[in-house]
Amino acid sequence: YNDRYLLTLAFRRDGCSRFGMNARWANFPSVSAGWIITEEEFMKQWENLNFLKLRASWGKVGNNNLGGGDYPSIASVSSNNYVYNGTVVPGRQLSSIANGDLTWETTESWDIGLDVGLFNDRIFFMYDYYRKTTDGLLYWIDIPYASGFSNILSNIGEFRFWGHELTLQTKNMVGKFKWSTDFN
Repeated sequence: YNDRYLLTLAFRRDGCSRFGMNARWANFPSVSAGWIITEEEFMKQWENLNFLKLRASWGKVGNNNLGGGDYPSIASVSSNNYVYNGTVVPGRQLSSIANGDLTWETTESWDIGLDVGLFNDRIFFMYDYYRKTTDGLLYWIDIPYASGFSNILSNIGEFRFWGHELTLQTKNMVGKFKWSTDFN
């Protein structure tokens, strides 16, 4: 609005048949906002400060890369030979267990930042503080061999990280580059 107030809203609802019957669908909203402060009338007195923007964002995304084939939430059957009455015969055996609650790995993140342009953007500084949390990590966990299997794909744990990001850009030469062979 008015080249100074910025707002973006988004919403996704995704489904994936790789997941269990109980958890195939997930919602992924996001929002971002910005304020270009230098467009305000009270900022016109600052001649060397030509750009100042405050911004913030929040959102969720999902991961459906299961790392175990297309349908690890469903029990699978494989071929196996058996001995029956002293003869080898073809047969089938259960080769993996179902996990009907297997669902999306989700990452929620938020960020707040500041962009500053000085001296006609010859010096441009950006600062960001961010936090990300990934929940429901998709991971193969070991299970007792007495079950007849060694592992099962599950949603476990949470991973968090945060940080500061600083960027400084400078334009040290403005205009046409001139090469001189005169070193006096």
